[in-house]
Amino acid sequence: MKGCERVAALLTGTEPDHIPFMPITMMLAARRIGVKFRDYVTDHRVLAEA
Repeated sequence: MKGCERVAALLTGTEPDHIPFMPITMMLAARRIGVKFRDYVTDHRVLAEA
């Protein structure tokens, strides 16, 4: 299963082979709240805020 197929499966309610990894979304969330990506991925409080 390709990455885009995993995302499509989640959006349609089908179970993918494993949870898709979406680093671009993570970078967008960090940028949106104005923090460095490193802080976003290493501090659970920052992650929860985003």
